[in-house]
Amino acid sequence: MLCPTGAGALFIWTHKLKSMQFKTWRDPLYTSSAVKYFGPLPNGAIQIDIAQYGSRLVPRHTVTNSTNAATLAARARFIAEQGVTWIGVGTDVSQFGANWSNSVLPAWRDALVHVTLTTPWSFDPARWGAMLESQGSMTNTIMPAIEAVTPGSGAYMNEVDFQQPNYNDFLRIKRKDDPDYFFYASKAVGSER
Repeated sequence: MLCPTGAGALFIWTHKLKSMQFKTWRDPLYTSSAVKYFGPLPNGAIQIDIAQYGSRLVPRHTVTNSTNAATLAARARFIAEQGVTWIGVGTDVSQFGANWSNSVLPAWRDALVHVTLTTPWSFDPARWGAMLESQGSMTNTIMPAIEAVTPGSGAYMNEVDFQQPNYNDFLRIKRKDDPDYFFYASKAVGSER
């Protein structure tokens, strides 16, 4: 197998992309590329604190089984009709190596798609009523719709929701192991304190 290295290592690939009329470019540093395409550092052009999120890992069998895939498509349509932005990222995080004894969420090992669901969010006090309603919709309508078609899976992002049955157990552990709240995240257990 030919595995060229050095300055021309990507020539065959970039040449093929150009022949297929893909636009390619080179940047000498990642930072120049990041600034050009994502906005000025450190924050870039991506706004923060403008959305609330839901997340789900979609198992391979949900996508490859025609009945499950049809149900997933119907759920995705329903979720989009609720005004939710559905962002799906394809993955292949199948087993690598022989040792599976690690802290990786088991649902990752069979995930084919990572779905992020977003709805608009505002910290304007005049909109808190609407935001609480939106939050309730994400927790009680949107997430159950995708969870039903992905039983036993999980999420990439922190799903700790104070309305969920395990929240008090997580909060008890947080209070015991970190009573001074040294480890803090704005959307993690105990952040409402």
